[in-house]
Amino acid sequence: MFFSLSFIFLGLCITTQAYEVLELGEGFSEIRKNGGFWLVKFYAPWCGHCKRLEPVWNEVGEALSKSKIYVRKIDGHRFPTVANEFGVRGYPTIKFITSNAAFTFTGDRNKADIINFAVRLAGVPVQEITDPLLMPKLLNVNKQFFMYIGEQEGSLWNSFKDVAKEMQQHGYFYAVNENVAKPYINVSAVPSILVYKDSKSYFFPGSGSGNKQHLNSSLSKWVNEEKYPTFTKVTMGNINEILQIKSLALAVVDEKQLQNIGSEMEGIKNLLEDFAKQHRDKYHKFYQFGWIGSPGFANSIAVQTLPLPYIMVLNSSTFEYYVPEEDIAEMDSRKIDVFLQKILNHSLSSHGGNSFITRFRREMFDAYIAFSGIWNTNPILGIVLFGLPTVFFSFLIYTSFCADLDAEVQEEENDEDDDDDDEDDHAKRD
Repeated sequence: MFFSLSFIFLGLCITTQAYEVLELGEGFSEIRKNGGFWLVKFYAPWCGHCKRLEPVWNEVGEALSKSKIYVRKIDGHRFPTVANEFGVRGYPTIKFITSNAAFTFTGDRNKADIINFAVRLAGVPVQEITDPLLMPKLLNVNKQFFMYIGEQEGSLWNSFKDVAKEMQQHGYFYAVNENVAKPYINVSAVPSILVYKDSKSYFFPGSGSGNKQHLNSSLSKWVNEEKYPTFTKVTMGNINEILQIKSLALAVVDEKQLQNIGSEMEGIKNLLEDFAKQHRDKYHKFYQFGWIGSPGFANSIAVQTLPLPYIMVLNSSTFEYYVPEEDIAEMDSRKIDVFLQKILNHSLSSHGGNSFITRFRREMFDAYIAFSGIWNTNPILGIVLFGLPTVFFSFLIYTSFCADLDAEVQEEENDEDDDDDDEDDHAKRD
């Protein structure tokens, strides 16, 4: 019994001594000039999302503790000068920082994606594979990557190197010769460039001909369009980036309820995912398909709290959105096809937009949601942030207007007193 309790006590002691990422301060601006790779989380003490990220961030720090990457965090509220220097506009913000560059993480805030982001940027833009035995491991482990197949010479190779350096933060880039690739990939022409995702290979449609600027531009555009899976998880970090590429066909669900097997949330998500993969050739040019488990952004676009689950298409340039005419619960593959075709044919009415009135309504809605979130998590902070300013401005308005009214009332009362005195004087003389 004594030994059992001793082991329990020892286990509790071990769990309380968890790895904790070190803090940086004002001096980081000078420290980073000395070189090194820095993975930094900018946070604020009052930020709920930052608090939820904290255990994940400590796990990232522990996983990379023996690498050449320094994992740290900075209180942006306490050190706003440092936050402003790196263009931090919200919390939490994750950045990979070197002596002369900084890259912002836009993926899902989980341990694996954050580590992959840092490891990519700490390595070379293009990794060369010469051992054929590494190809099966690469295909099984890496869910998505870009690959150049052929001799490392010529305009296509040069463009691949340039684009890999430009897009390094978004994906892995590899180079292999034809003999290494052919046993595992069906190569029809050499040199060629492909993206491997969803367990399939999709080749870059361009060739090595043409001037370098045009080739770089077309390859960069293609990589940018293919850097996400056919059906991807959309987060607040990457949604604006996706919308800069193409329109977004989105399943809006509550991520917590996806754990319930057979739930309506899971059914709508799986329906749109299957459709996206089966109709890739038809719609990939027009839509990026995905799902979002935190519906706040979709609610902001619609300026209302949407019923879940929901399907909508967001226009990438106008912030207009489209919804199916049928009930979401009755949607199937054929109805999704009709829905998307109507959007392309401009035969379906849009909602929302980016007009002044809509933007104003959206700002007011977002402010209300932000206040509600702060009030629900920390009422005292809500009172400090919103209650005190309200009282202060109310006092200013009162002193500005009511003081004048009091003065006018006092003057009227004085005038009445003077009139009464005059009447009394006349009465005495009479």
